[in-house]
Amino acid sequence: LTDTQSARQMQKAIKHRYPRSYYLFTQLLNNLNEQQEQNPYCYLPFFMIMTNCASSIESVKYNAILLSHGENTASSIQQVANSLCGNYVFEAFDMPIDVTIDQISSHVSEYLSNQSPSAKGNIVLFDMGSLRQMFREIKSVSDQELLVVNNVTTAMALDIGLRIQRNDEFQSIAEASEHYGETTETQYFEGLSNKKNIIVSCMSGVGLS
Repeated sequence: LTDTQSARQMQKAIKHRYPRSYYLFTQLLNNLNEQQEQNPYCYLPFFMIMTNCASSIESVKYNAILLSHGENTASSIQQVANSLCGNYVFEAFDMPIDVTIDQISSHVSEYLSNQSPSAKGNIVLFDMGSLRQMFREIKSVSDQELLVVNNVTTAMALDIGLRIQRNDEFQSIAEASEHYGETTETQYFEGLSNKKNIIVSCMSGVGLS
């Protein structure tokens, strides 16, 4: 193998073993120079830089995303929540006022494509658009369990972040999110109920209950 091939194999191995840490390291490279991400040799310092925090970062088993209008709204909530949780729990996307649902879906899809397929579920807190439309769009790009909560606040993000940090069950986090306030809406299942349902029909299909 050439040195370049070896470096690319190492890069792939890091992404597979440390997907969340790899994503953060890639963001660091992007901030330094957009071309750096494409250079496999730039991933050689990964372990030297990330060794003290990689295990903690990888311990987070949910993909949690903050979406909000404004230049720094989502980022500000992210900074507070991640800082108080003591870990990289949330990714944030600050969106322009005229953002479309397709653009939001594209951002979320790209982020999820860089995360581990073994994550326990996706959690999205947002302040824009239709709850059900947001749920459908994100559900269409990932078959993992999904929780979508609107009217995001810092307190809400912190509560969910701490529950994620504790590695609470998805259902427990989803049910807790239903009690954040009268203006908050939550969706974490498709259909009329997340319980087991029984459909009774006559043989002709005319009668259905």
